[in-house]
Order: sequence, then C-alpha cells, then structure tokens
Amino acid sequence: DGLAKSFEMLLSAGDSLLVENPTYSGSLAFLGPAKVDLVSIETDLHGLKVESLKNVLVNWESKNPGKKKPRVIYTIPTGSNPSGGTMSLSRKQAVYDLAVEHDLIILEDDPYYFLNLEVVNGKRDTSFITIDRQAGGARVLRFDSFSKLLSAGVRVGFATGPKPLIERLDLHTQATMLHASGLSQAVVSKMFDYWGGTVGFLNHCDE
Repeated sequence: DGLAKSFEMLLSAGDSLLVENPTYSGSLAFLGPAKVDLVSIETDLHGLKVESLKNVLVNWESKNPGKKKPRVIYTIPTGSNPSGGTMSLSRKQAVYDLAVEHDLIILEDDPYYFLNLEVVNGKRDTSFITIDRQAGGARVLRFDSFSKLLSAGVRVGFATGPKPLIERLDLHTQATMLHASGLSQAVVSKMFDYWGGTVGFLNHCDE
C-alpha cells in the first residue's frame, strides 16, 4: 500500500520509471494499469548494475528524443524479489551518486534488510536511507515490513523519508483507508516491549 501510494504520488501516466530487471511482480501489477513507462536496468548477483543505470541516464536525451527523463528509480537492494541479488555498499553509493547527479528520487523497497544473513562484525550494510541522511536527506523514500520479520498475517509496514513526502503519504492514508489496523500495530508494539526496544529487536533479527 505504501509503495502504491508512492507511485501515485511521484508518477503520472506516461512518466518513465527506472526499475531493475527482473523486479517484484506485485509492483508491476500496480504499475501496468497506471500506464507508467518502465525502463529496465540490468542486474546481476549484486543487484542493479551501475553501468547499465549510468548508460540509460547519460544517453537518455539522444535515445529518447522528446521523452521526459525519469525522475524516480525503484530498487529492492537486499535479497531482491525475484532475483535474490543483494547490493554492496560501494554499489549503493555509486547508485546514490548517480541519483544526485541526475536528480532522482530513490524508492528503497527493503523488506528483507533485517533478514539478511550477510552481517559482518554485527553490522549490516548501510542502507540508501542512511547514505541519504548523511548527505542531507532529500531523495530516498524507504519501505520496511514487519510482515517479513514477525508474521505474514501482521500486515504492518512503515515508510521513512523526507518529511514532505511522508506527510503526503500520511494524508493519502487518511483519505483512503482512514487508519492502519490498530490491532496489528498493538501486536507489533507489544513485541517491541517484550524485546526491550530497538536493541532487543536487532538481537532478535540477528538470532
């Protein structure tokens, strides 16, 4: 739901969206009827390929005359569904640098981040949202899901990002679904109480 609202917020029919190839079928199911032009970026074992993204952006005007340049990129950087690729920190930084150069908003769909087993010295790779915050926090909208961390039936997710974008998502939620499930949110809140807060939650993920 958060992704769908973000796509609606940032894209209009005929706009171009940069997406990994392959990417999540659930997102494609929404984007198809929305008549968004999907621009495929090549991927490998480590997620989207920087050179492929750079090639599309640098050569956009010459290869797509008269067509609006993409303003948004959608990525699943950890355990990408369906490819399974996970982006390294160096690759994330390179993608972020291109986003700054070409003025892109990054939609970081990362429901598997806390399930990633590639933890080195107790630390997971830095996320796009962290890179963005270190640079001033203007261009990454991130999505996480407790459905993957607690139980599929919980159906609670959350978005993090620039205040103006989060405020628009909040207003959209008030207008369309009024309020996310209070019972599900209470279950998540009680689990954090049981774990003893964020540190306990992270320990749970590490176990």
